[in-house]
Amino acid sequence: MKLGLLSILWRSVIAKRDFFDEIILSDLDLESLRKMIFTNDAKGIEKYPMLIFTYVNDTDVPKDLIVKPRSFTHKKGTGFIFLIGGFFILFYLTHTFSNEELSKYTISNEGKMVFIWIKKGDGWDWILKYAGIG
Repeated sequence: MKLGLLSILWRSVIAKRDFFDEIILSDLDLESLRKMIFTNDAKGIEKYPMLIFTYVNDTDVPKDLIVKPRSFTHKKGTGFIFLIGGFFILFYLTHTFSNEELSKYTISNEGKMVFIWIKKGDGWDWILKYAGIG
């Protein structure tokens, strides 16, 4: 699953559409992702971790949104965020997470996938904040 999601990131970088113009990786990161995907090697949880938040339990918010991905920077790291079908996927290029934190909140080496549920009623707030409105 991790490699499948990372392939979305990789494909976004090489895409020519304006929709993906904020998704820029160094040549080193791009080649590292390509090798991981090509060799089917997801590496450890600390390599390009991702957090997945979802509002799918929020019945008043559309689930069919696909919004232009963007870069982010916050106290835990930098990377890119995608909003796809009720899921916010945060791909980290740099991070300060401990392995203990990562084991709780990201796709594990054993394939366990964790979704962080956005509190019911807060879905629109997350979308508006993502869009820079809220």
